[in-house]
Parts: sequence; structure tokens; C-alpha cells
Amino acid sequence: MLRAGMASVDITPPPGLPSLGYSIAAKHSTFNGYRTRLLAHALVVEDARGHKLVLATMDLAWGSALLNWKIAERLGFARGITLDRLLLSGTHTHTGPGGYSSVGMYNNQVPLGGAGYDPALVDFLVDRLVGMIELADERLTPARLSFGRIEATGLTRNRSPEAQAAFDTALSDDGRVDPVLTMIRVDGNDGDEIGAYMVYSGHPTVTGPIHDLWHSDVFGVAAHELRRMVLEEHPSQGDFVAALANGAEGDVSFRWCEQDHDTAVRLGRELARRAKDLHEALGHQLESSVLLTIDHRFEVIDLPGAALSDGRKLADRAVVGLSAAGGAEDGRTWLHPWLAHEGIRTHCRGDDQGSKRVLLGSLQRFVMDQDKAPREVPIQLVRVGPLHIVSLPFEMTVDAAREVRSQVRRVATDSGTPIAEEDVVVVSLANDYSSYCVTAYEYDSQQYEGGFTLYGPNTADLLAERAGTLARLMYTGRPQKRILPRLFQLGTVSCAGYRFPIARNGGFTLVQKMRSVQVGAREATVLWTGLDRAHVRIDAGFLIKIQVRAKSDEAWEELRTRRGVEDDLHLGFEVRLLHERGEVATWGATWHYPIDIDPLKEYRFALAARPGVDPEYSEGFRVPEVNADSLSSKDDQQ
Repeated sequence: MLRAGMASVDITPPPGLPSLGYSIAAKHSTFNGYRTRLLAHALVVEDARGHKLVLATMDLAWGSALLNWKIAERLGFARGITLDRLLLSGTHTHTGPGGYSSVGMYNNQVPLGGAGYDPALVDFLVDRLVGMIELADERLTPARLSFGRIEATGLTRNRSPEAQAAFDTALSDDGRVDPVLTMIRVDGNDGDEIGAYMVYSGHPTVTGPIHDLWHSDVFGVAAHELRRMVLEEHPSQGDFVAALANGAEGDVSFRWCEQDHDTAVRLGRELARRAKDLHEALGHQLESSVLLTIDHRFEVIDLPGAALSDGRKLADRAVVGLSAAGGAEDGRTWLHPWLAHEGIRTHCRGDDQGSKRVLLGSLQRFVMDQDKAPREVPIQLVRVGPLHIVSLPFEMTVDAAREVRSQVRRVATDSGTPIAEEDVVVVSLANDYSSYCVTAYEYDSQQYEGGFTLYGPNTADLLAERAGTLARLMYTGRPQKRILPRLFQLGTVSCAGYRFPIARNGGFTLVQKMRSVQVGAREATVLWTGLDRAHVRIDAGFLIKIQVRAKSDEAWEELRTRRGVEDDLHLGFEVRLLHERGEVATWGATWHYPIDIDPLKEYRFALAARPGVDPEYSEGFRVPEVNADSLSSKDDQQ
């Protein structure tokens, strides 16, 4: 009998860590707080043979082989979850921390996202992710799965149509995108809706490069909103986990006009509504999963000079192209267009880098340390019932992912097991990170994505061929190959000068003190003095929430609105570290209240207790009446 379990965990780091996304277009080098929490979600599936798989996502830029190895070391023998059975992908939010990569280039190169390898952050993430997977494993229960898909159109557009037009001039105005939302719905045999694991393709750069607060962007909002909608319909149910992985997002942007929180919420909620429709439809298709089986194949390939079966090969060195330095269409850097722009090519190249013009020319050899560039990359094929998931540590373009899927289908058919096109999906940014992957004709166009395809124009063909090899091994019943130990070149250690969450020594008590509340037309702000970032433990439940009462002689109650509980675990808060001195810090929290809030009731901020500190409450306050007719649809976050 098939069993399944799901769990989520908060992985929001403390303020003060270096930011990762937006490259040299970012306006801030560190993040000072959070606008939404960063979460991770896991689905553990066990078939009748006792074989397990873990499908997990996290609100980080990408996966990391280092995390996978550390997690597998702690879980493998005790729970049967080895490295090859773990699929851990990042949603690719650009407003998350760096410093956890297995590749030194992404930890140390400032334009590529980091100020050094951060062992404290890695330990924190591993502890949280291991606890999440253990909880999901402990929740294993007889379950039924249903598989389906829906076209969530109108949310994305292709940001690199020139590269696609090199092969196909008959493009729509938005270019080619992959609008398919794929879902595994998970229900317990007792009728509980356990959760859903989903794949959708889109570049989550909606919050924009000007913000200095952690944000899970569209994917985090969509997962949060789907969970809220399901639990709203089933209030007696304990929990529901929505895990949303990113697919072929390399050249696909979400359709934003402005890059801000409100737009991320609007797009995330619309994606959640489409997911809710699919979830409901799949509820009528649930079948017994007694005979459903799972399978997997996994290998690590060495990219430099890797050869294809027809004699072509990848380049011997990782090289960044000049066309990448100006940024993509949805995120230009200050180098664009005068010093670098898309489409810069070299027409008479004879080496395996093809038409790429090298950034900095011959100087790149001295600037870019090849020992710390991505070399060994994991490729994984996972089968859960009819669904085949190819996980790759690249930002796959739509067409590159299509080549991979086609090869897997072709090999499966040749092996005597025909599978439908929709039953193969690609999850990008999984198990590690190795920049972009484009097709050969996209590469020759040398747009942003081609400039960041490090090992030349044959990369997509190599990945497709190796994915086909994994499919052949799976369908001919050959066992999983032994995975050899790896040596990681992590780069220099971060010198950011912050302290990570630690346990407070007993016997010390700090009094939290709140200041007066400032109320505006759409928000209320409070400042307080309390624990510093090393002790506040942001990931330990809510930090601050809103309480309400109708009359002064009534007890205060937790405020719930149509968007859920009004606390900083949800979408209506931003929390910022303003000042820190020793073990005492000054914080600020802004509550963006909904437009239908009752101006006749009294509200207050409630600051949660933490080890060593008691809870604290602000003075009561009221909000002004909002004229909804004067608000634009952008302002209305209902």
C-alpha cells in the first residue's frame, strides 16, 4: 500500500545576511528583515515495496548539492532516504540569502550572488530541512494520489523572443512559454486532504531589485494562498501543505508592469486560484494507490569536456559571455546598453564555446577561478505513478526543457513503455545550481540566457541524452549506480559580521518595550526594543500579530480577516531590524491592513514571547475608514 506524508518548515534567516538575487542591478547588499516568510515544503512517498522518495521545494534561489549531501548523511540509514532519493529544488526567489551554494563561484562572486560561503546558514538550513523531512516521514499514512494538469495562461511571457525567433518566426506576442501547471494531489485514505506537489514555470523577479526585505515572491504567495483556501473550506482539518516547484523558467517572466509586493501578491493569488481549480478537479479522480509504484535514477556528470554519443562535446572551461553582463530584459544592469547588451556575438569562433563573446576577454581566465566554477552536476529522473520528473540544476529555457522531455519519452517508447507528453515534466534549479541551459540555436543568438550557458551550445543536447540514459536504465530495470563521494570547492568563508540564531543562556531576562503606534491611511507601524537577531529566532512561529476587541471592557482576541490570521506569518506584515547594540535591538513592524477593516473596533500589536523575554502589547489604536472607491485594483489585496 502506498503511503504519503507532507510537512512545511520556516527557513527565514535573520536580518543582516547578504542578498543573492538581481546581480549588479540590486540596490542593497544585505537584507534587513522580511516582507514574507521563506518556507520549505516536502512530500515523502513510500510504495508497497518500502521504497521512498522525497520531493521538496524551498523559497531560495536554487538547490545546493552540499545541502543534499548533508541531509542525506543524517537521514539515509535511519529513514532510507539516500541522496539519489532526494529531490530538493529552489523556487528561484531573487529576494533570498546567498552563501549556501556547493559552488564557490556562486558564494564569492558578488555579481553572481554572494559575499562568501556561510557555514552558519548552511547548518541552519540543514537542521530545518532535516526536521521537515523527518516530520513528513513520521506523518506517512495510507494515501491516494491523483495526477493532473491545467493551462494557467495569461500569467507569464517569454523574455527572450529573439533567441526563439532564430528557430521559429511564427511566435505569439508573448513568445513560447510553458503555461502548464502540473499537480500531484495527495489525500489520506481517511479523507483528509494532505497536500499537493506542483510544478509551474516562471521567473520570480516580481518583487524587484530595490527592496531590502526577504520575500518568497510569486511562488511563495501562491503556495500560501492555496493552503489558506483549502483550510478555509475545511476548518477542522489540521494542515494542508502546498509545495510549488519551478519548471522551465530560464526565459520566462511573470507578466508584471511594476515590480513590487502588491504585484507579487496579485499574480501569486491568481496562480493559487488556478491551482485550487485543478485541486478540486483532481478530487473526483482519486483512485486507490495500492499498485502505484515509484522509481528513480540518479547520476553526477562532469561538465568540462563532456562528450555526446555523436562526438560533439562541451567546452573545457566555464565561460561567461559579454551578452549576459547587461542583464535580462526584465532586469537590466547599469552596464546596459553602452557596455554590454544582448545579442553580442563572435562570428568566427572555432572552439566549443561557439558564438559567445567572452566577458572581459582574456582577462576572464584570471578573474573567474575554474576550480570554483560548477563542474559536477546531478541529473535525476523520478517516477511517481505515471508522472516522470526530470530534475536539473540549471535554469532551463522552454525549448531546452522540451528537448529533455522529448528524449525521455522517446527512450521510454523504445523500451516498450509509451508515455504521454504531459507525463514528463522538468524541474529546474534542483539539487544544485549550474547557471542557464539553452538550445543550440538559442545559444547562437547570444541573448542573456546564452551568455550564462557556461559550457557552450551543446549543453541542452548533453542533458537530454543523459536524461534519456536514465530513462533507459529505469525501464530496463538496471539498478541505481553507486554515487561516489564529492569534494566541494565552497570558496572563502563569509565575513559579514552578523550572528546567527543561537540558544540563549539561562538566567538572562530582557524586557521588551513597545513604543506608540503610528497609524496611516493604509498601514499601522510600531517600534519596539527587544532581542537582537541572534536570539529572536524568527523561524520559531509568529513574532508579532494583531489583536482586536469591540469594546474596552472585552477581552482581546486574535484578529482574523478574509486573508487569514493577521500576523507576520502571512502577507500583511513587514518586519525590519532598525538598530542593534549588543544583545538589544530596535525593530519595526508595519501592518498593512485590509480595506474592509472595521474602523469602530480597537486593535493592538501583540509581540510573541521568546526564550528569555515575556510577551509585550502595544497601546490600543483605531484605523481610519477607507474609501474603497478611491483605491485602485493594485491597492486592493483582497
